[in-house]
This record gives sequence, structure tokens and C-alpha cells, in this order.
Amino acid sequence: MANKPSTILKLIGKAFVACGWDGSDWQAVNVDSAGDLQVDVKSTALPAGAATEAKQDDQIVEETAIKVAVELIDDAVYTGGAGTIAKGLAVMAADAGGTPLALKVDGTRQLQVTEASAASILAKLIAAPSTAANQEAPITASAKSIRLVGPVTTSWATVVPIDIESDAIDLSAIAWTIYGISGLTAFDWYLSWDTAGGEPITDRVSWTLATDMMPNRAGPGYVATAKVDIITKRPAGTGTANTCYLHIIGTGGTATYIATPSWRV
Repeated sequence: MANKPSTILKLIGKAFVACGWDGSDWQAVNVDSAGDLQVDVKSTALPAGAATEAKQDDQIVEETAIKVAVELIDDAVYTGGAGTIAKGLAVMAADAGGTPLALKVDGTRQLQVTEASAASILAKLIAAPSTAANQEAPITASAKSIRLVGPVTTSWATVVPIDIESDAIDLSAIAWTIYGISGLTAFDWYLSWDTAGGEPITDRVSWTLATDMMPNRAGPGYVATAKVDIITKRPAGTGTANTCYLHIIGTGGTATYIATPSWRV
């Protein structure tokens, strides 16, 4: 053969030649004119599972489908403060048989309630209507909101009736607010069962505006809370049913009126 080592050695003289065995004889390794090694690919068979072009194409198709699906989900996420919602996620609930159904809305996007549900709600409202009395019942059990309008003068003649809705008092605190102050620096007050003050409920309390009261943060005037501990009942034949009386006298001037936003039992 032309590339046998013995033949090459005759041409170039003494040299080391890289050879390979072809199964029956030694052959010199081929190079091109630049001396680069020449390799002949005798087989291109790929192992099982190799990344062929076809498999890569399949992967691209799958990744594209995932990308489109994610974009569709993103389209349904509404983040703007205005405009028309083009896509969205359905809110569903199961019916009595367990079948999931989308919740219904009307043309103005108001949630629709079935008549069966409304009938049940209506029946409860009819049985226990949400009247003012029903709403106030739990409130009056712990606090009474009473607004008294009466001038504060320099005479004990100021007597203001208080409707307490009961002939008994179980009282722990009273909040007073005084408005329209004109020269008033202090005042004294007490509660009684009668207009004459012959059946007192509390002791006489003396308050100085500058030291015993605070400026009203919700408006003009001064406010203070009297902590009391009273459990008493209107004596039979005394005063007026469900009523007690505030007796008050001012020092140094007058005030337009005194009010109690609330008292707590």
C-alpha cells in the first residue's frame, strides 16, 4: 500500500511514523497537506435517547405552549385602576348536588343571589327585624348615650331630668362635657331621684375646669369622666318613673349647656 511505513521511510529517510493496524497490516496515519490529522467517520449511529434535531423541535413546541399558557394566565390578572376587564378567573361554588358552577352577576356586575337564599334571609329578618330598638338593646345593656341640654348657672336652680329607662341604677362611670363657657371656672353637681334633691344618688362632686377637666378634642368645651360605684333603686313614691335628675351650679360664670355623651353600667 502507498502509505505503508516502509514506503514512507524510503521517501523521508529516518523518522518515527504513527501507524495503525488495519487487521492485517500496519498503515501510517493520514494527514492533509498542512499536516492536520485526517479522520474518516465510518459510523454516525447515535445512542438511544440522543438529542436529535427532531427531539429539539418537539421541545420547542412544548415550551411555546407553556409560554402561551402563562401569558393567558397573566392576561387574567387585573392590576389597573380603570378600564374594561377583558379576561378573568371564574369564581365557582358547588350546588346542592356538588356540581361546580360559576357565580352569576347581572349587567352591572352585581352578584346575583337566588330566591331560595333570599327567602331564607327574609324569613329571618321578619322573625327578628333589624329595628332601631333591636340594635340598641345590646348597646343600652352596657352603655346609655344621653344628651342633656341645660344651662349651667350660678344657682342650684338648674335641674335636668335624665331618662334612664329604669327605676334602678347600676352605674360605674359618667362622662360630662360642658359647652358655651362664659367666665365659668368650676361647677358642682350631683344626681338625685327627685327635683328637690331630697333623695340623692351620688355625693356632691366639685370640678375645676383647669385641673379636673380636659379640653374636648372633638370640639369646643371641656370633658371629664366621673368614676362612681352606684347600685340603687328609686324609692317608691319618689320622683318620676325611669328618671333621675342632675343638679348643677357654676362658679365664676355660666355655660350654655352640659351634656353626657354616655354613662356605663
